[in-house]
Amino acid sequence: MDVGYVGEDVEQQAPPSTASCSGACRGEFRFVWKESEELMLEFAAHMPGWQQLSRADLRRHWCLRLNPLWWLCIFGCAACILLGHGFHGAFRQGGAVRSDEYEVERRARIWWVYCYSGGFVGTVLVDVVALMSALASESNVEERSRTVRSCIVAIMIQLWYMLGDLNLLFMMSRKDTVLMHASAISRVTFGAAFLVAFVIGLLTPAGQATFHHWAEGEPDSEAGGPPPRETAITWMIRLVFCLFMVVAYLGYTPLLQLDYSEAEPLAQAAAHRGVWKLKVALVAGVVVVAAEGFMFSRGPGLYMLAAQPFFVLGTAYLMEDGKLSGRRLLASFFALLPFVLVGSGFAACGPALWEILAGK
Repeated sequence: MDVGYVGEDVEQQAPPSTASCSGACRGEFRFVWKESEELMLEFAAHMPGWQQLSRADLRRHWCLRLNPLWWLCIFGCAACILLGHGFHGAFRQGGAVRSDEYEVERRARIWWVYCYSGGFVGTVLVDVVALMSALASESNVEERSRTVRSCIVAIMIQLWYMLGDLNLLFMMSRKDTVLMHASAISRVTFGAAFLVAFVIGLLTPAGQATFHHWAEGEPDSEAGGPPPRETAITWMIRLVFCLFMVVAYLGYTPLLQLDYSEAEPLAQAAAHRGVWKLKVALVAGVVVVAAEGFMFSRGPGLYMLAAQPFFVLGTAYLMEDGKLSGRRLLASFFALLPFVLVGSGFAACGPALWEILAGK
């Protein structure tokens, strides 16, 4: 793995030709296109049969050059990185986290943090437009209220993720290993938690009824009418998108192998600790949330809320190999927070969780 120092804020350097606004825009577009292509090549390099190919050979491979889906993926990643770079730039995070930024940090920052933040910037903008449209519409009051609630819930969830990305880059800039690991792990557990909720909805009768209600628009006495079809579709897309967020496991694993307190940041022991935390958090979180989802598919069970602290404490103990402190416990809590919230949602709401996400 390349751990070398980047040393300079390369993406914010501007050659003489970019002094004008148009030149700066061209430089930004070249930057996001180059990085999105490198990100897609990273995926391609892990494909069976292509692992021995160099980057130059992959670029020239006919399966990629003549594949419209390949170019569509690059374009999509470039759009997300562009939006994410602008978002983080507004918070003075548009460049290297430090003057001695490592290469693995640079890749995580651009390929994963900027890319995912940019995706959520786009969906937040769509939800804001839908919210404004619903507020200005003269449609049925109940339908309008449902759409407004759904948009607000969606915006809050997405802002939560984006704030986590801001926090991750901040912890990287401070070289805070414990909290940086916790923030990076929470990026993956966020997608895993909502993906589990989506899968449970497809497998349980209550969830299937709710999804059928969304898709077919059939009113029933309890729901009081179906949500708008557009609302259901956007939530399905958002939950399916969580599947791609779990792929971030590949991107954040190198970041979890960093330990700023070690003389050699990527020492083998340090690498083992970070990846171990992620594996424990994912396995424990998925198992517990799935169990809660199936347990409460018929109705809520508030008594399980009292078990959440024990879930966090036990998982944190395993993540830290028994070496718990107040600070490490807090870090583990933030890493597991997506699982805690989704599990608590199942316990408090039962099968109504899916309807609440739809704004009912």
